[in-house]
Amino acid sequence: MSRASTVAHAVALAAALSAGACQPRTEIVVGILTDLPVPGSLMSIGLDADRDGVPVDRRGWPMANAPLELPGTYGLYSPSGGSTAITIVLSGFRTSITPVVTRTVNVTLLEGKTLFLRMALVQACINHSCPAGKGCVEGACVDENVDSRTLPAYQPELAQIVACDSGTHYIDVSTGAELPIAGSCPSGQTCQEGLCYLPPP
Repeated sequence: MSRASTVAHAVALAAALSAGACQPRTEIVVGILTDLPVPGSLMSIGLDADRDGVPVDRRGWPMANAPLELPGTYGLYSPSGGSTAITIVLSGFRTSITPVVTRTVNVTLLEGKTLFLRMALVQACINHSCPAGKGCVEGACVDENVDSRTLPAYQPELAQIVACDSGTHYIDVSTGAELPIAGSCPSGQTCQEGLCYLPPP
């Protein structure tokens, strides 16, 4: 799969896309990054998406043979075009049983907007425990609820770059080379997982 393409096709959060297909898509594109060596520390990746506690997607990708290309993306959209609250869990495995690192986000898709969300699996979060409602992000426990209004609009180049220095040395898993840092965030924005987030409204 080419690096410009998504990890997998965007998945509807219900059975079929409604008749309003000409309207701007209500979607979130998840950008996946890691600093873990492949296949040594990362043997497979899983992505689970739920809506109101109901599973809407389950995906898994082996990393040892024909590894998944990272950086990569995965899209989730609302078939009705309306705002939809979802939970996304990204997991990294060394074996096929128990994940050694997870990243969880609760986020609401905003009607008519395609937004970009970064989710990274990093060494600093391996076997890292956080209290309920918080998850490990680059070694720190942060709220699993993400305000969609702080997310940038999706642009393909966002998925392929580290926009700012958040302290983690992300890699291109196909080569093991460290990804360069493109720059820094504009004033008022916050750098997390190599992505610039807008200030809360």
